[in-house]
Amino acid sequence: MLERAPQEDDPSERAHGWWVPHQHSEWQHVGGLGEWVQQQGDLPDPRKMLDVTSPGDQSRWIPLRGTFGWEEPTSAADDTHYMQRCRLALHVQAYVVRSEHLEAVRRWCAAQEPTRWSMPEPVNVHEAFHREFPWAFAWGHEYPSCDEWVAALDQELPHPVFPATAQFSLGVSGDCSGAATRIAVPSPWLCRRLALRHGGADGAFTDAGGATVVVDPSVTKGGSQAVLIRADQLRAFLARGDRGILWEARWLKQVIGGWNDLDAYGSMDVCGIYTMDESGGFSGSAKSEHTPPSAS
Repeated sequence: MLERAPQEDDPSERAHGWWVPHQHSEWQHVGGLGEWVQQQGDLPDPRKMLDVTSPGDQSRWIPLRGTFGWEEPTSAADDTHYMQRCRLALHVQAYVVRSEHLEAVRRWCAAQEPTRWSMPEPVNVHEAFHREFPWAFAWGHEYPSCDEWVAALDQELPHPVFPATAQFSLGVSGDCSGAATRIAVPSPWLCRRLALRHGGADGAFTDAGGATVVVDPSVTKGGSQAVLIRADQLRAFLARGDRGILWEARWLKQVIGGWNDLDAYGSMDVCGIYTMDESGGFSGSAKSEHTPPSAS
């Protein structure tokens, strides 16, 4: 019997799991919260966030999507509505790009200011049944955008791209084909290209032999949502040569809590744009931008 995945409200619980690429514990802000927001020395290289290892078989996995968050620890006696504390977030999203356009798109994205432009988000599907993804008529008819190239003109991109993932949310009508209420999935195009099918566990997609190729481990284990693909399968896909993958890895530092100073310290965005090379490593660059506090 399938069981509903645990849903934690505590950010410290969501930040654990073998697929979480970083465990943050540096919360010192001796120079004040404003100085903490602006410093970047405590942030790992975004490229290191694009590679995780399963502790079971030591297999290498690459995130196609991931949303992770950490908050400065508090005690049971603290009122978090009034107490200001540091928060760090990491968002990873991969995009499919035609190989001949990959480097041009990477250079263009890397040149943009992090807070003034962002890549398109994956479609969020509400009504189609999860276990009918992606072959059912409802997916192609009601949600064509999850399978279409995002027009360059619409996003100011030099060439079209599309997110390598989609997101399924349980609709109000109910869905008995899967247990979790939110599941991140590979895009329909990627499912067809890799000949993926649903595995025995929700959130897992396998090849014809039953081996898991893509998985959102949070569906069965709880924690931060992520879409992971086996590194060897990804490299085989890229070796075909007609499509490439572009990753956006974005850090956000800010101070939360407190009734009167929600934006008293501004925020720091660090956005990296990367591609995978033939050796399986990542190349690219990151750019940072500090947003000053709003005038009160």
